[in-house]
Amino acid sequence: LINASTTHRGLSLGSLRVEVPLPPDRLAQTPGRVRVASAAVAAEGTRLGGMSFDGVLSSKAGRYRLDGSGKGPAGQAGLSLALAYDPEAESGSLTAKWGPILFAPDGLQPKTLLPALAEAEKVSGSMRLEAEASWSPEGGSQSARLVLSDLDATLAPLVVEGLDADLRFRSLLPLESAPEQLIEIDRLTAGVPLEQVLATFQVVDAAGGPAVAVERLQADFSGGRLLASPFRVDARGSPFRTSVELVHLKLDRLSEILDLGEIQLSGRVIGQMPLAIDPAAGTVAIENGWLQAADKGVIRIPDAAARLGLGDVSGQQKEFLFALEALNDFRYTYLYGKVSFGAQGALDLALTLEGNNPAVQEGYPFKFNITFSVDLGEVLEAVRRGRTLTPQLFDGAWSLK
Repeated sequence: LINASTTHRGLSLGSLRVEVPLPPDRLAQTPGRVRVASAAVAAEGTRLGGMSFDGVLSSKAGRYRLDGSGKGPAGQAGLSLALAYDPEAESGSLTAKWGPILFAPDGLQPKTLLPALAEAEKVSGSMRLEAEASWSPEGGSQSARLVLSDLDATLAPLVVEGLDADLRFRSLLPLESAPEQLIEIDRLTAGVPLEQVLATFQVVDAAGGPAVAVERLQADFSGGRLLASPFRVDARGSPFRTSVELVHLKLDRLSEILDLGEIQLSGRVIGQMPLAIDPAAGTVAIENGWLQAADKGVIRIPDAAARLGLGDVSGQQKEFLFALEALNDFRYTYLYGKVSFGAQGALDLALTLEGNNPAVQEGYPFKFNITFSVDLGEVLEAVRRGRTLTPQLFDGAWSLK
């Protein structure tokens, strides 16, 4: 009978109680017992405490087993352990299962288990973790499985709804996964809503720590779809590039999402947005992006002179006034735009439109070159405050030729 407490390499065992028959070979007839009233693991500034365990120690054919159950970190959810050891072969194995852990906005939150997750708020859903390890004189292996089900969370300014994942890691030291790990999210909102988000990826060993190689990333947006080219994110926060393809976005849905008020758009657009992302600096840039109409559509801009910030146009030539009038109900046959967005927040859009308004000059054809240039800092801050966008944010941003 042993009663003790011990700490070794970040593992703390409080009120450890071990009962074994003597000599140990009697374990085959009389199982022993291992109880840990409180346990904690600390590594790299993170501490998981509040664990407990109660297990049975047995022996068969010279091999030892410890099987038991308890509570995981912070005393949450069921924890089961199975440990096997063969002294003669100097080999063994460990299997651990924890969960399911149930989160609720008015109940358990991830930060209770891991303080590093303090930014995750209003979390609901469940999590389950399984891990296996084996060792012998020839070497060892480890693997794990993490299952997330119907997870909702707020990580300002992101709001995640309906996240599901079944992730399998083929190594823990170093951390590596099999290819094509899948995460699905019903809705992801960061100022604008993305729906049916799907990502496949692989966690790979890299210099400086594990890296995530994203194989596929897609989302439904504005009645169409966004598709990102493969990219890689490493633990050092190194800059990376990807390109987002716009697939048949509906302009009427886009005008609703952006809350353009009386301005009405219809039609569909396609395009490509090459992105340069620097996680360490927290910047995103669009380099030579483009979009164009996939079919004909309509643009309606009532009182275009005022909405485009043109001021008093009464002294303009008659042709220019007709062109402004045409924008009240403009049926475009051609739409093409160039888009750039600097890392410092400057958005530039150069849009070319060709078409007519049947009610103006008997459908006389017009060609417009519209430019839009704005510093998105204030706009993004308005989004963070709840998308309180106002026309004043875009004063002086428009130019029309």
